[in-house]
Amino acid sequence: MLTDIAVKRLKPQEKPYRKADSGGLAIRVLPNGSKLWQFRYRVGGKESTLSIGPYPEVSLAQARAARDKAKAELRANRDPNITRKQEKAAAAGVKNRLQSIGEDWLKANMGRWTPKHGGQVRSTLEQFVWPKLGNVPVAEITPPMILAVVRSIENQAAVETSRRVVRGQKE
Repeated sequence: MLTDIAVKRLKPQEKPYRKADSGGLAIRVLPNGSKLWQFRYRVGGKESTLSIGPYPEVSLAQARAARDKAKAELRANRDPNITRKQEKAAAAGVKNRLQSIGEDWLKANMGRWTPKHGGQVRSTLEQFVWPKLGNVPVAEITPPMILAVVRSIENQAAVETSRRVVRGQKE
């Protein structure tokens, strides 16, 4: 097993090399002096490597904790690399909120519209849609939620606006 002092003393060589800790955890030393924590494991008979992070940003204790977490994933029959990708996707969920996607849609379409129409579309979204659904992840938006927004627009005597919000177009 490695110690923090032993990791600090690892020197670069002409070719990359690995120094094992325990339980599949190792540190990879590159010729440029970089040191990277890795965890090797098998899923379905195939070997995989989970990159944990660079030393000293990730300490020996943190690397061992990450290894233990990955082993728990393996015991639950989940691939730690896939779990990590799912966690990153969830963390990036802000990008999947309706307002964020809507802003991208507006930018993509502003060039095809007149400035007046583009301003009306933006104003409608900012006034009626973003306050109610802007922070909701797109995957969680349900038809009843959309209907509630449309009904609230209709209740303000803006039937034509509600129709345009539903259709997403200008006629």
